[in-house]
Amino acid sequence: MEGFNKIDLEATPSKPADPIIVNNRPKVKAKRALPKKSLIILAILGAILLVFGLILIAPAQKAYSDAKKTFGQVKITVDALKKQNMNILTTRKLSFQN
Repeated sequence: MEGFNKIDLEATPSKPADPIIVNNRPKVKAKRALPKKSLIILAILGAILLVFGLILIAPAQKAYSDAKKTFGQVKITVDALKKQNMNILTTRKLSFQN
């Protein structure tokens, strides 16, 4: 066959390959430190969020507690109105029976 070189399989093997050295030591990961400017910006943003949180949480909590008080008062008022209507109906029934 033209264009192909004959491979001699019975030839003596060449020099053995060098042994592979395996390094089993764990790799130490490099610590990634944020730049100083990034830390300052993050601190400022955190402070702003904290201030807004304190400004918004206090009124929201007061509004929630006021709403619960109002709901309790409305419940008492509705119960009183129901009882008053029952009293009016019982007095009318008694007056119709006479």
